Amino acid sequence: MASNLPGDEDPVGTLSPIWSHLQVVYNILLRLLTNTDPEILRDHVNHHFLLNLVSLFQSEDPRERERLKHTFHRIYLRFTFYRPFIRKPMNDVFLHYVIETERHSGIGELLKICGSIINGFTVPLKEEHKLFLMRVLLPLHRTKGMPAYHRQLAYCVSQFMQKEPVLGGVVVRGILRYWPVTNSHKEVLLLGELEELVENLDPDQCRKLALPLCTQITRCFNSWHSQVAERALYIWNNQQFVNMASQAVG
Repeated sequence: MASNLPGDEDPVGTLSPIWSHLQVVYNILLRLLTNTDPEILRDHVNHHFLLNLVSLFQSEDPRERERLKHTFHRIYLRFTFYRPFIRKPMNDVFLHYVIETERHSGIGELLKICGSIINGFTVPLKEEHKLFLMRVLLPLHRTKGMPAYHRQLAYCVSQFMQKEPVLGGVVVRGILRYWPVTNSHKEVLLLGELEELVENLDPDQCRKLALPLCTQITRCFNSWHSQVAERALYIWNNQQFVNMASQAVG
């Protein structure tokens, strides 16, 4: 169900006047990364280089962030010996954003990269990957700027649940913990995310989560904002949710 609330569109950002020059640089870099043996580039594409690359995601120009996304992802794919290191500065950016500033232009692009990385995780998931879900991805739901990157965030979370459905309880309770009090736009987005997550819950998880989920949906029914109330009502068209609700009252 689409939302017409303000802020649905990603912010345009500030276009850099020197993008025509930067674009050439990024094109050359991407070509080098694609066509050169990673071992040959290892002395140049080093830890310092990678840290600087991550810092560039703060650029306000969406064209630069998009090109950075492709460049960074290419490095992750080809420079396999750097993968553990690459994930750390990304995690640091997310944590700094959530805990300190809530100011960063490239959270959506970094989450897009994370979505591809998570997709490649093997099961059973490593403990460090589960901690990333609990300590980084779930807290990202609480920020004021969440609507700008919610689509990418929801994809990352859903990937974890698809790989290990038992994480459904952690995910749903985490989202409920960070439920907004006065931000109706975020409520609409989270209602949609919860509806999709319910589709992937196993019967045992449904029984455990039925009461807290239904309690939150009921609160949304009574929202002063019509679109929140309508979105909550719309969930009742989902048979999986109806079945779960019947367990809560049964």
